[in-house]
Amino acid sequence: MHIELLRTGGLAGAAARRQVSVETSALPAADAQRLESLARSLTALPQAPVSVGSPPRPDQFHYRLTIDEDGARHALTFSDSTLTEPAAELTALLLERTQ
Repeated sequence: MHIELLRTGGLAGAAARRQVSVETSALPAADAQRLESLARSLTALPQAPVSVGSPPRPDQFHYRLTIDEDGARHALTFSDSTLTEPAAELTALLLERTQ
């Protein structure tokens, strides 16, 4: 499985852009299994619609996850206010790999 994360935004845009790309087959088995499990939990359910009419929150982080597995590509977008628990855990684990 190939997973890419792009995070943009932050306080006044100062956090800038962070990007990480992971090929789970290159990871230790336990790490790969955890990331793949979280990614599959996100792709198994339809993505919640973005709230229409909610006030803009320019200082939030915005996330774009791209998950490629077995020829299928899933692109998911979130912001801090729409981040689900599995998405938050997956993004945290991926961002740890950029530090």
